[in-house]
Amino acid sequence: MDIKNTFKITTINVSGLNTTLKQEQVLNYMKINKISCLIVTETKLQTASAKMIYKDYKDITTWWSCDDDNHFSTGVGIIMNNDYAKYVIKKDIIEGRALKLTLLLKGKIRFTIITIYNFSNNSYKDEILEFYTKLEEILTAEKKLKAKIVCIGDFNASYDTAIAQQRANRKIFWKDRIFQILKKNVMIDINLIYHDKPLNTWNRSDKKSRIDYIWVTEDLVPDTIYASTNKVHIFETDHSAVTVYFQIDDLFRTKQLFKKKKHNNNNLKVDYKKIDSQLWETYAEKLGKLLDKEKDLIDNVEISIKNINRIWNTIRDTFKKANNELLKKKGNPNKEVLPKTIVFYKRFLHKLSFILTNLTEKKIMSLNLTNYRECKKFIEKHYETISEICFKFAIDIDGLLDKNIKEFKEIVKIAFKLVQVNFTEESKIYKEEKMKFYIQRRCEDLQDNKKRFLDSTLNRKRSKIVLDKIVIEKNSVKQLILDEELIENELIEHFKSFAGKKLNSNETLKGSWIYQYSPKEDINECWYNEVIQPISESKWDHMIRQLANDKAPGISQISNEMLKHMGTSMKSATLKLANLCLQVGDIPEEWRHALFKKSVIKEKGITKQYTSIIGIDQGEVISPLLWTIYYDPLLAEINSLQMGYEIDYCFKSNVQSDQEEKFKINISSQSYMDDVTWITKSKAQLEQILKIADEFNIMNNIQTNYDKFEMITNKKLDKDIIEVNFGSSKRMIKPLTSKESVRILGVWINLDLKTNYVFNQCKDIIKRYNKTISFKQITDLQMKYIYNHVIIPRVDYKAQLLVWTNSQTEKLNSTCRYMFKRKASLPLTTPNSIIHSSLGYAIKDINTIQAQRQLSRLYNQVTSKGMMKDIFEIDCKQLQSELLSNKSPLATWNISLKDLQVKHCLLARVLALLYDNMLTIKSSGVKVNQIQGGLLPIVEICTHKEIFSNGISKGLKGKNVYFVNQLMSSDGIRLLRYKDLKHRTKINTQGRIPSWFKFIETKLIEDPLKSKKIRSDKSELNSD
Repeated sequence: MDIKNTFKITTINVSGLNTTLKQEQVLNYMKINKISCLIVTETKLQTASAKMIYKDYKDITTWWSCDDDNHFSTGVGIIMNNDYAKYVIKKDIIEGRALKLTLLLKGKIRFTIITIYNFSNNSYKDEILEFYTKLEEILTAEKKLKAKIVCIGDFNASYDTAIAQQRANRKIFWKDRIFQILKKNVMIDINLIYHDKPLNTWNRSDKKSRIDYIWVTEDLVPDTIYASTNKVHIFETDHSAVTVYFQIDDLFRTKQLFKKKKHNNNNLKVDYKKIDSQLWETYAEKLGKLLDKEKDLIDNVEISIKNINRIWNTIRDTFKKANNELLKKKGNPNKEVLPKTIVFYKRFLHKLSFILTNLTEKKIMSLNLTNYRECKKFIEKHYETISEICFKFAIDIDGLLDKNIKEFKEIVKIAFKLVQVNFTEESKIYKEEKMKFYIQRRCEDLQDNKKRFLDSTLNRKRSKIVLDKIVIEKNSVKQLILDEELIENELIEHFKSFAGKKLNSNETLKGSWIYQYSPKEDINECWYNEVIQPISESKWDHMIRQLANDKAPGISQISNEMLKHMGTSMKSATLKLANLCLQVGDIPEEWRHALFKKSVIKEKGITKQYTSIIGIDQGEVISPLLWTIYYDPLLAEINSLQMGYEIDYCFKSNVQSDQEEKFKINISSQSYMDDVTWITKSKAQLEQILKIADEFNIMNNIQTNYDKFEMITNKKLDKDIIEVNFGSSKRMIKPLTSKESVRILGVWINLDLKTNYVFNQCKDIIKRYNKTISFKQITDLQMKYIYNHVIIPRVDYKAQLLVWTNSQTEKLNSTCRYMFKRKASLPLTTPNSIIHSSLGYAIKDINTIQAQRQLSRLYNQVTSKGMMKDIFEIDCKQLQSELLSNKSPLATWNISLKDLQVKHCLLARVLALLYDNMLTIKSSGVKVNQIQGGLLPIVEICTHKEIFSNGISKGLKGKNVYFVNQLMSSDGIRLLRYKDLKHRTKINTQGRIPSWFKFIETKLIEDPLKSKKIRSDKSELNSD
């Protein structure tokens, strides 16, 4: 059976799903057997516990029906692969007994799965009959909606017994009435289609019976391939699993047959890869000849908007006529065409399935096929189908028209099984051939089409939203829309107005906004006069040559490739049009139309055009600049109030002097396009900023998504959730702590600079890619491209604001190397240098990439200007003070990353990383920040680790002690007593002797208890 190309539904009575072990076993059974939709009955779960199980699994979706008052003998559930769960539009339940899922498939097929678990105890007769009534109501309602229905589960009733009672002309048992309800709604026991005597599904030592069923509506039978009953070995249950297989193509990939699009040359794309230089020359000549006919129109024009439109129309039409010279792509090269044999067998599977649905015992009786004449008519009706397939397989059908209905049914069954076997075999061969084709194409694509190579290898699919159904709310009433035209109209209406109403220009500005929106007095309009100077031929030619290839041409269908090869005449005409636009201060009407007229891209084609009311098109190149202009009044207003986070620092360049250099910067925000981060030092200031932002948003009709609001703080809060005022509204927010991570523009950060969260993310990224490519047949060069251009860049981007240790980068590298060695058939003992060396495979080393990135970032900070320069300078001086260094850390760094004791400082970690990689930064922008007033720095008599132990660094920094001679007598022979420092260095010496002073004593004095004399090896302190 071709498992991969089927939608597989299985039902099992699990006899309880209360233990974690059983839950894992059931899920493993589903995955091992590649079940698309697993029905579990008798779960014995309560609603609360049912919601919790499988909640962490991202590839499945679950639905449950539980009876909390009597959960020990009830409960049904549906576990569905997310590839199919996305089609679910509705869920209905009968507590503990039934669960109905409605799927809306392509082609507007309504596919309904009704899961039931009938009462096992016959003493509940009233409840059972009431349950049957509800089931009948559900089936009747679904039939009216023309749904294809699957009724599946543990019926706790025997259809075989009911049939036997009917044959004996006896009244069937009241509990077997469920089968009459199913038959009344034209449903069929699918196992009887594929098996004369289906296996029992319930087996106990003293009793066996078939009580688990899958019934389907008659119109669904042709979509099935097979049905089976199998024992479950993974977990303990006294029931067998019952399964039905559906063709995926028949349900989930419905194609419109016999409807071909009319051939339209205008829709064909130009195949630029097949156009050589000679063909481009011919194209340019054609453009020139066509343009010569309109020479008078282009050369002799007045400066007016009317002439702009005329010139543009001429240029556009000329390009359109000349495009016939260019080679076009023929059809869709990626379109899959099935072999004729597979199409043949698939067609006959449908035909034979349909015949078998009319050969059930009930149909034979209702159609009176036991009668010779009626039987002959029935066989004659299907004679052509049977004779064609029997001839194919050399089945003897002599005297077919004289066969009775049972003999004819046996022939149909034999033919069906032969077709099924051959269909499976041909499909297998076809898939193997396609696999070889794609493997070969992958090798070619590595050079010619890298995007297609990556899409194929990494199973990447273009993200899209299938809008075949929408829910709208009108007058507080929700309704489901399925009609294509109505969906398109609602879609257009949504995109026209979802960004808010147009700003009322007549409304007067109030308060400080008057100043923010008024023209700036320090701006001279003459500064921009040069902007509208005529474009020279050289600049125009340079700009044309800089255009990127492989870009969508827009509604004019004039691509960048065409512009690059348009020839001298057309280049002059386009330059004339551009300069005319600058002179008039306007653009062609068609361009303006393209700017404001939009369409929504659907799965098939686009919607009709609509006029955009408000909003910034983020697909436009100029959109970042537009956002800057749009938000500038808000950011300027908040900056003027100085309510942001304040960075300040006092720096002494001479320890003997009282003079201090003060630095102070106020930062209230950082923004990119419509993403804004507010930075403040208190909740009150944050609420004031949010109030101003709310005023701005209301004034400009900006909609804010408060659900995306995140708050992070390094302050310990009394409450986990706090109330925050957003101006006109209040929200309850749960602030993140400094140890938790938050994402800003795709980069995860936390205030404590912890690396574990992002490290685990990156490790999972590599593992996911490894899992994807582990089953692919790819070469070492293809692996190299994937690692160097996809995996490692993703990892590097996520880690921009972090510095990993050697052990962390080695773990990531080893994860990459293991898979690479395995796929390249290299021994695991292959030296790592061969993998990473440029003389070997040249797989990028994550540690080296990290060092390169941080070095570039540090260099940009050193050479930066404005606020970034000031912030970096403060950062350097704060780190210098933390280290007790008399020079800038950029000039004197010698600490390894593993020995680094400084916390919460990215600059320190970057410098340590560069030191480990023997990298230094040389720039005229690096300031030494030399601290005067002493001879021997404290850091030269002790190690970095010693300074940061027992609060020594904090104590020395607090007393402004950087040099040893600050603590010595004037002659440099002995160390002063702690009390004497009050007069020498003006240090407050009240209280007991601090640990930092005792530490200095142990470093400089031979025996502190006997004498304060400096050790002989420190005699250099006596020299000036």
